[in-house]
Amino acid sequence: MLHRRPISLSSRYCHVQVPRPGGKPKGGTARLFLPMLLVASVIFLIVPGCGGPGAGPALDSPGVEVRKDGVLQAGEFARPRSVVFSDDGKSIAFVTGEPYSTELWVMGWNPSSLKRLLSLEDSKKAGQAEGHCEITLLGWAPRSHKIRFIASGAQAVGPHRGESGFWVGEVDARSAKIRDVAFIPGDPSLWPRDLGVTQDRTHAFFRMYMDIWRVNLESGEKAQVASEVPNWDGLLRLRYSPSGWATAYMTYDIPTRQPVLIIHDLQKGEKLQVSVSPRRVDEQEQSGRELVDLGLYAGFFQGWAPGELAAVALAMPDEVNRGEGPDLPAGAVALRFYDTSGKLKYEVEAPDIRSGKRIGKWAWSPDGTMLAVIAGPLVSCGEDPLTANEVRDVAAAEVWLGRIGEWGLKKLSEIQPPSPVQSSSSHDGGAVTAERISWMPDGSAIEIWFNIPNDQSVTDQSGVRVSRDGTVTPISRPIEFRYLDRDYPVGEIGDRTCFVRTSRKSNFLFHRIFLRDARGKETVIVEGEIEFKEARVEKDVLLILTGKHVYMVRR
Repeated sequence: MLHRRPISLSSRYCHVQVPRPGGKPKGGTARLFLPMLLVASVIFLIVPGCGGPGAGPALDSPGVEVRKDGVLQAGEFARPRSVVFSDDGKSIAFVTGEPYSTELWVMGWNPSSLKRLLSLEDSKKAGQAEGHCEITLLGWAPRSHKIRFIASGAQAVGPHRGESGFWVGEVDARSAKIRDVAFIPGDPSLWPRDLGVTQDRTHAFFRMYMDIWRVNLESGEKAQVASEVPNWDGLLRLRYSPSGWATAYMTYDIPTRQPVLIIHDLQKGEKLQVSVSPRRVDEQEQSGRELVDLGLYAGFFQGWAPGELAAVALAMPDEVNRGEGPDLPAGAVALRFYDTSGKLKYEVEAPDIRSGKRIGKWAWSPDGTMLAVIAGPLVSCGEDPLTANEVRDVAAAEVWLGRIGEWGLKKLSEIQPPSPVQSSSSHDGGAVTAERISWMPDGSAIEIWFNIPNDQSVTDQSGVRVSRDGTVTPISRPIEFRYLDRDYPVGEIGDRTCFVRTSRKSNFLFHRIFLRDARGKETVIVEGEIEFKEARVEKDVLLILTGKHVYMVRR
């Protein structure tokens, strides 16, 4: 049977629990039900915010059950999404709502743990002329049962009712009490762009127009820490450093026509401009190695590396893929890594630059000491359908390694893509390009996945695994969007694998989501004309989301 929670009408102003109609009131008799309901109704009408922030499940609240097969099933919800696990893995928080996220829920393995902690009334019904309000989760407070969020837009309920902007709050998953952390006024149509939370989960950052705001999630202190951050028509997305305390992007110095790296220290609120010179630094000049000066370079910020290092790719101006969005390097002649003070800490140059080799995809080892790069010549991948410009990439021909603190790369192995991929996705006489490169979690090997060919008959993506001694092993994995009427694996939990089988019936997609153990025994989680959203394993729990339900399976 589905377990139903009593209605919980609560907010920062009040907390009243009302039993379900027909049920026995907690701590009383049936004779007390009507007076309690009348009292709760009066409080609901006269206390500001009650029934909004902190409101428990409504009369049509979702049901929860732990089935006989051990699967926890909860629903129906309106598009559950953005699930975050608590530190101990015993609870999840998520948002729901159609089309906007207007409710925040928490749930654990006990069916009675399902609670609606926050509910935002519709802005127009609340008298707002325009705009809406939407919840964005910031995650759980460290080692706590409290959940942090931003409610952005026209505030229809809560402590800032009638205002527009960004309300940062914290709600206790056990008591449903809400703490008003901070409020930053803003346009009702805005949402927190480029949202980031520091690694220690003490501060949050977001962009409002061209400004970056910082909020102390513990003290509530708020401050504008950067201004005039370019937007580039919404194409620039800020990327925060591993600690979360810095962000960076590239621009150009027009007089010198040289790339400039901009670094924002979000703790001090300082802006640093780093000129990316096309010549290497003194450490290499002193080594006596020949300097290669190929003229003006184009510079591209490519994210952050371990150790708070900003990664910059340098490319030749005529080796850039130009499109309607941001330009991208076809391949790099060098990679540079700058610390947050602007000092160049590490640089690697493409092997045999003059013969046309370039650096393609790259990845740092889990411990942050080794850099793996794909190297090869530039090849043509056809035309951009929007701009008709030629698209180029680096052929996945070789793997090179560099060690942090050492200037230069050493060849690890040549790559020979499996022949089916080579024949079906060839560019320029059979060259194959890489979709991504990554390290195994233990750092023992590197995985390279090749770009998926256009040949619709190919259902598995090919790749190679390169060990630290240079041994190359072919690998493959299924291509999800080409697995119609086939079992597609989406996660493993213990000795069981979760599969999704999608079939087309009339104008609908029929999904069958099930577990299969090592002996071949199958357990159906759900099947039907449902919307399959996500499946992932985290905290030793298999989490599955559909358009209306949440499923969890323990190891």
